Formats: sequence, C-alpha cells, structure tokens
Amino acid sequence: MSPGIKNPFKKDLLRRQFDSCVLCYFTRHKDLFRDGTRHTGNGVANQFWWGFDGARKPEQWDGSRDTPAYASYRAGEAIAAYEAAIAAKDAELARALEALKELVSACTRYDEDEERSVLLTSNYCRAKDRAAALLAGGSDAS
Repeated sequence: MSPGIKNPFKKDLLRRQFDSCVLCYFTRHKDLFRDGTRHTGNGVANQFWWGFDGARKPEQWDGSRDTPAYASYRAGEAIAAYEAAIAAKDAELARALEALKELVSACTRYDEDEERSVLLTSNYCRAKDRAAALLAGGSDAS
C-alpha cells in the first residue's frame, strides 16, 4: 500500500478489496491492465476505472456503498487523487529547479559596471528567495 493513500473502510472485506485494487494498480496487475493499457473486462476493473475517471458520482451509490464494487470505485478515486498530487509536486519541484538554475546563473555572472552588479544582486536575492520558498513547500509568488 502506498503511504499517500488512505484506506477509508472499516469493514474487513472492503478494506481488503480497496487494498487489492491499489496493489493491482501499482504492480500493473492483469486484473487492471492488459498489454500496458487499461483492462475493463471484469467488474472490478470497470468500477476501478470509473472511480479513477470520476465517471460515476458518489451519490449514485445510494444503497450499495457496502459492496466490494464500491471499494473498487473508491480505490480508483484515491489513485486518481494520488496521481494528481504527484503531478502537482513534480511541477512544484520543476519550478524550484528553475529558480535554483537562476540562482546559479546569477552567482556566476559578474560585471564590473556598478549598476549591473546591483541588478545582478537583486536578481540573485529574488532567485534565492523563490528557490527557498518553493523548496520549503510554499508557492511561487512571482
């Protein structure tokens, strides 16, 4: 089980179904994948991918939320949210890397002209602050 994915179920059968779907996703098990693409030839896979795509709304599960099908659906939802969070973190880290590249560039440039040196120092400070904020988990204010 991935540390970023929380199993929401209390009932043992549903907990096991949820965990199995998550494991199948990360191991690219044949129950969810065929030849590297989505497999929808079984009910578990259909429910999982509907949850992953957000194709069925939770309120449509009126009386059947106590079923393995619902646990499969919720596993798909959880994986989709997890993947979205990973993508957002990757984008944040890419911005931090760019800020660090700017910082290195500002540090390596040198010009004897005093006005240019002040501008480089200003760019250096701005790049350093951006990199520090992004690496600390903040947002890029510029």
